[in-house]
Amino acid sequence: MAWSSERAIKNHGTQLTLLLKALALVKVGGRVVYSTCSLNPIENEAVVAGALTWGGLCGWARVVDVAHELPGLKRSPGLTSWKVVDRQDDSKVYTSFDQVLPSRKDLERLSARQQATEGQEQQQSDAQEQHGSDALEQGDLTETEAQVRRGLAATMFAPHPNGTSSQAQHRTVASDHPHQDPDQDRDYLNLTRALRILPHLQNTGGFFVAVIEKTDVMPFDMPTFLDAAPSKSESQEQRKRKRKSVESWRKIGGGGADDQGGGYVQLQSV
Repeated sequence: MAWSSERAIKNHGTQLTLLLKALALVKVGGRVVYSTCSLNPIENEAVVAGALTWGGLCGWARVVDVAHELPGLKRSPGLTSWKVVDRQDDSKVYTSFDQVLPSRKDLERLSARQQATEGQEQQQSDAQEQHGSDALEQGDLTETEAQVRRGLAATMFAPHPNGTSSQAQHRTVASDHPHQDPDQDRDYLNLTRALRILPHLQNTGGFFVAVIEKTDVMPFDMPTFLDAAPSKSESQEQRKRKRKSVESWRKIGGGGADDQGGGYVQLQSV
């Protein structure tokens, strides 16, 4: 199978969903081991960082240092910066989401979304006036927070060393080095605690492992648009059933018009 950056980009959303779901299910104080057989940071460090800072909130989970538990394992630390390739033009490479200019489809989608939610802001404003500024919880998430441009999600990129304002408020919890200058503390999520097991280090396969401990309750509900499984169309299901029927027929020797000699099983007389 040929390597492709597109595969990692397509897997990112699924992997982020799985990790968020696992962290939602585990109790406070429990641990989740996130591991892949990929070395692409979009499937690894980006997924971990995306989960730990989802909705601009961090400090409720942390990457655990397990180096002392595996003294004989040769590995490299997790990455704190990486590049993302444009999906339409692989000559374009980005280091931050801010560099990705929205496409025409992005602008059309944003315009349609703004029109659809035009009345919601007024409703929220009315609710705040009636019930106070705490009427809307900090953890309420909508699909608009999953920023996407040119098919690239903001969570695919390395976290900015400055973080967001919400991340800055929680940094003393998330980082073991709160005394450091935030501008210098690119690894405030402790991504270097993750393990990159490289094939040439001790004749193994390539793996990424991050042990994540849930230190507090998740400060948001699991986003429903991430939790929902994609639905298949009826035509896709029909093609799948037809393909299975043909494969089953060939396996018992049925073959077909273009099969010279039947299927996988050769029926012979004795």
